[in-house]
Amino acid sequence: MAHDFINALETKQSDFFKTQASNYLSQNHPKHIMNYINHRLVYFKKVFNQIDSSYKSEEPFLIICLVLWNLELFFEYHEWLEKKWLHSKGNKKKAYQALILAAVTYEQLEYGRIAQARTLGLKAAALLDQYRKQIPLCFDPDTLIKALTHLLSAPKFNLDQI
Repeated sequence: MAHDFINALETKQSDFFKTQASNYLSQNHPKHIMNYINHRLVYFKKVFNQIDSSYKSEEPFLIICLVLWNLELFFEYHEWLEKKWLHSKGNKKKAYQALILAAVTYEQLEYGRIAQARTLGLKAAALLDQYRKQIPLCFDPDTLIKALTHLLSAPKFNLDQI
């Protein structure tokens, strides 16, 4: 489902995702999976609503990152950012790795995996500190480092800082 969502974001076609999601819902899944699909559908609609006008921006990639992060869609944020990470080099690649690890930290917290989250959070914080000059300013490194180091709630970031 996340891959379909990322494809829909890349092609700017929310209808593609709606069609794919309908296919998932038409299958006979256990209740907890149906709840997950319905939850994601609600949030994916929010994402498309928030970014709809943002595609005209000079930084649509970052706007999508911020929207996914602020809605706490960390798995999807990770998937979205990984596309950029795969084609990056050097310090920029390390900066993207730090942001991906930050998202994975919050994914782990979501599932109650505190020890794993702590390990990943400290690693992400160290990379954020080391490569802070390559971190987009909209992801305030100091705020993110503090949250990751102490396993605080994921901070929200401002779209106006892009």
